[in-house]
Amino acid sequence: MDLTFTCTPTGEAGAAADNSTVQISEDVVRKGIEGGYGCPAPLSDAGFPEPLISNYEITTSLEQLQSEISSRNASIGSTG
Repeated sequence: MDLTFTCTPTGEAGAAADNSTVQISEDVVRKGIEGGYGCPAPLSDAGFPEPLISNYEITTSLEQLQSEISSRNASIGSTG
């Protein structure tokens, strides 16, 4: 079985539905149900009122801040 799903930017209204049936054998009927669904919004749009920040971005920012603090502490220690 091969199932391929794609979203349509316009949502369900953008795709015509096809609910036709096909007799495969005496006891087997295939019903093709087709249609569409809207594309998911980017995860960054999920935050409110601020945009959602990924764990990677948070970790990178924290590492940068820790590095800056270490550098400043080192420069304060060398002047004092």
